[in-house]
Amino acid sequence: HCQNGHMVLNTGEQRGRIYDAATRFPSFAIDHCNRAVQVARNADLGIPEMECTHVLLNMYTSSEGLIWHRDIYENDGKSDHPVVNLCIGASCRFGLKHNDEDEEQVLVLRSGDVLLFGGPCRLIKHAVLEVILEERPIWMTDLPLRFSFTFRDSPEVLGREHEFKYFKVKENLVGQDSFEVPKDCKKFVGLPLMK
Repeated sequence: HCQNGHMVLNTGEQRGRIYDAATRFPSFAIDHCNRAVQVARNADLGIPEMECTHVLLNMYTSSEGLIWHRDIYENDGKSDHPVVNLCIGASCRFGLKHNDEDEEQVLVLRSGDVLLFGGPCRLIKHAVLEVILEERPIWMTDLPLRFSFTFRDSPEVLGREHEFKYFKVKENLVGQDSFEVPKDCKKFVGLPLMK
């Protein structure tokens, strides 16, 4: 919303956030997720199936990204089912690594790119290292932004979306340092959100 002529985002940071049931989003958005999972499964049958129950939409308004973390909370999805991310708008530098001591792998995700991590890579550590606002589609001329649609299979939190509405990195991204990746991700159910 606007306050004194300035945009105020619901995270208190340079990022806006919506987390809601997939049924509240247009079906064509969920179709992107389903196609990505099918393409991944066609290439690797080890990728589990997933049913998209929730969507997290982040809107980045500055070059500031998102710190290193793992998607370990109950609203992030269950077990080793894939998390699917669709990038729209400005590009970003996206980092990945399995363990803290690993060398980080950096990808540039451009508008229309899809990133999927599931199976043994479901709990991979990742970060939006930088949003490259100058690198954006030609149709995005007035206000450069990056939209990140993250599709999740988290039926355990259906009807509880309000609990995850105002996730703030500085307050809610806890337990990351002490988290140990389980040997069998299939049984992982996610940590409750700390308040």
